[in-house]
Amino acid sequence: MMELPLPAHCMGQGPAVVLLHGLLGSGTNWLGVARALADAYRVYAPDLPAHGRAPAPGELTYPALARAVAAFLDAKGLTSASVVGHSLGGKVAMQLALQFPARVRRLVLVDCSPRRAPPRHAALLDLLARVPIRNFRHRSELDRALAESIPEARLRWFLLKNAVPGPDGFLRWQMDLAAIRAHYARLLEPVAGGRPFEGAVLVLRGGRSDYLEPEDLTALRRWFPRAEVRTLPGAGHWVHVDAPQAFLAHLREFLDADPRDVSARPSVQ
Repeated sequence: MMELPLPAHCMGQGPAVVLLHGLLGSGTNWLGVARALADAYRVYAPDLPAHGRAPAPGELTYPALARAVAAFLDAKGLTSASVVGHSLGGKVAMQLALQFPARVRRLVLVDCSPRRAPPRHAALLDLLARVPIRNFRHRSELDRALAESIPEARLRWFLLKNAVPGPDGFLRWQMDLAAIRAHYARLLEPVAGGRPFEGAVLVLRGGRSDYLEPEDLTALRRWFPRAEVRTLPGAGHWVHVDAPQAFLAHLREFLDADPRDVSARPSVQ
């Protein structure tokens, strides 16, 4: 377990829901969803290790990340919670459910696979390491520098959330980019577990995303036999950003459902 609990945004009252962000993200990525759930739930959006304000652990593997989230639950006095994870955070949520099944009340996986992942982000990580971020005082300046290599404005906006002013007024990366790059190969590994997770699972995937192929659904069946997969047709990989209203409708329906109704849901189609 990590010695220090993960930093987190917390709001609302009610049953606990933990929101886990993706690679190069932070808990702030979930604030819109957290606010939408806070009328009925106690919502936690932590920074995963080496991301946001959280320090990097000695190892950045899925078992280690799952232990960090379990330690976070301990620090908040939670025996269990509903856990929602996107991309990397979804894989951490899977590992948590397989490693500590009693800690996960309900599981929501957003556009993520339990299988070994391709190195989609290797070039981006190398690019961020080369950017002379310490030359800039303002995000607008850094944005212009990144635009030469990253034409997609939304991706730059996502990355710029990690750029914060240091004590000298110049920008720095808030995430531990060196640790993420050093351990990136470990973050491509499949989840590791012994027995399948028998709890209720909702999988939300983007219709325009290629993160969940037929082989991934087969692996989901093996590890999560009660998983129900729903596709949001107009969404890409960032399902909750591309289709926020539809995403929230599916999420609330699943979280609000009577446990007896959830237990009767079909498996992966």
